[in-house]
Amino acid sequence: MQQQVLSWSALIGTLYKLEGQNYGAYNSLRGQEYRHAEHPAFILAADSIQGDAFAAPSRFHVVLDASSARYPTDMLSTKSRRISVADFLARQFVRATRARGADARVGGQGWHGAKGGDLSMDSPSQYVLERTNVLVLADGSVEARFTVGLPARGRSICGDFATRILTDVVPALVLEALVCPADVADLWGHVKCVEDQSALRQLVADQGLVAFSGASDTPMASPPAQPFQAPRSSPLHRTFTLPHHGPISGLGIPRGITLLVGGGYHGKSTVLQAVEGGVYDTVPGDGREFVVTDPRAVKIRAEDGRSVVGCNVSPFISNLPSKVTTEVFTSANASGSTSQAANIMEAIEAGATTLLMDEDTCATNFMTRDGYNIPTNIIALGDDDVICRVYDLQARALFTVHGMSSILVVGALGDYFSIADNVILMDTFEPKDVTTQAKAIASQHPPIAQSSTFLVSTVRVLDPAGIPVVDARRVKCLGTNTINYGDLEDAIDVSAVGHLVEPGQLRAIAHVLRGNLAKDMNGRRSISVREMLLYEAN
Repeated sequence: MQQQVLSWSALIGTLYKLEGQNYGAYNSLRGQEYRHAEHPAFILAADSIQGDAFAAPSRFHVVLDASSARYPTDMLSTKSRRISVADFLARQFVRATRARGADARVGGQGWHGAKGGDLSMDSPSQYVLERTNVLVLADGSVEARFTVGLPARGRSICGDFATRILTDVVPALVLEALVCPADVADLWGHVKCVEDQSALRQLVADQGLVAFSGASDTPMASPPAQPFQAPRSSPLHRTFTLPHHGPISGLGIPRGITLLVGGGYHGKSTVLQAVEGGVYDTVPGDGREFVVTDPRAVKIRAEDGRSVVGCNVSPFISNLPSKVTTEVFTSANASGSTSQAANIMEAIEAGATTLLMDEDTCATNFMTRDGYNIPTNIIALGDDDVICRVYDLQARALFTVHGMSSILVVGALGDYFSIADNVILMDTFEPKDVTTQAKAIASQHPPIAQSSTFLVSTVRVLDPAGIPVVDARRVKCLGTNTINYGDLEDAIDVSAVGHLVEPGQLRAIAHVLRGNLAKDMNGRRSISVREMLLYEAN
């Protein structure tokens, strides 16, 4: 039986009656819906109520139907547009909340002083992501989710304070941030900018490129800021025509092996960081609107001390002491080289098509060997080296066999010149195509013997015991770095996963682990890692 939607006056009456009652009486709001009939018309509901004024805030949501939200149908005609509109509204809501001071928590007045009263929503980063803080549906309805620290004095309810927040502030925020504005120029600009980025990413892929950096129209800050301009004489210079912006020119990085070289502080790592972020769309005015990357690009680095379970690292690692197999390699404390090998193999397993590496964060002994082979000769005095094939011997096979491109920042690894398809020199943040010169230098040295095969045979399946079903209250996420999961002795450390750019992404991962995936795996051993990544929680 569907619960009756109560009137706004009923909400006001309830809140006034709660004045002075024990804090637990706030639970009378949970699960109940209240209709705000005046413009803007919407429904307010409480999804969860905190245990006391010091606990995590209560969760609320509002829903506006299409007639109240008033968005043009063509603005919502595609999923991409709806995500863009939702992103815009979330930013509007956060700005409006801060402008009103509604996000400020009251406190510091002693036990009997009022405390709480803060209203907030997850603040978006510079990236345009599909989130759950604001949802815009194809039928034109809008849902916004936010938290409220329900106010109290000691353990007694501040009903009048709660009334101001829920019945005055919330309607004002809905009108200001969620109803379609009379002037939609900024909103359309946001939608079209994101649509251009999506179109550019597809055009880049169609041209056999894995990344593209075009010149933005955004005004630059005063020096030392410098525009990123591609050399027009280079075959890497490309021009595309976008549906809204029109022609855009810039530097295209083809599939294959590309090096970013140059001296320190000349912009190599900065460019790679921009490429890493290019898997996401950005907001207008960010300056990276026309930096787009293969959406299946993955940043690879060494992670000393990480856990590895059942990973086939044999294409890179063998001859481990005590005859430990590397085809099903497990370690609670992997070294720099073995962790980097595992990261690459896991990326392949997950369906990656481009690897991004910066020598500053890679294991040197994994990346190359010097021409004198001094380390190898010394190691030969003992047992065999465990690294059977360093990356510069395998990069070509990874591309020819698996279609895996590589973009590498190198400052001291000259061996890569001989295997690179393209070499880009960063000179005071200006890119220069020096592929011809790099090949000439490489021709003066003996060629590197490349591997012709790269076998990946292991398909890992998940162990149900590794993902126990736990209560949501026992799963905590810290920023974008850590998940504390139930009784697991060690926290899940994802600090080296550079593609996590918002805390909400990590909370979503934790939710999937804790929720339907853990339940669906109960007693099963047939869900592969790839299937897990494609899993959709109900």
